[in-house]
Amino acid sequence: VVALSRFRYDAAARTRRKVETRVDCPAALRVDDASYALYAVVVHKGASPHHGHYYAYGRDSAGGAGGWRLFDDETVRDVGDAAPLSDVAGASPYLL
Repeated sequence: VVALSRFRYDAAARTRRKVETRVDCPAALRVDDASYALYAVVVHKGASPHHGHYYAYGRDSAGGAGGWRLFDDETVRDVGDAAPLSDVAGASPYLL
């Protein structure tokens, strides 16, 4: 699990602010001799840390049949393989 710090404290305003820096997230990552595959992403949509909406994408970590699913409140639906990565580019991922 990779947790991204997407809020920062603004001492002058005495509040937390959302970090809007773009995050590029590859579907596969190789570090030294280890390979990692992305199988879950938690996303926040909203202008500030004080309000907004969280939802998640997930897939079978074993890489079995079936693609990505979007988990949004009480709704779960199948989405295309490109959906998690394209959505991450326009939103704020928190956990990879």
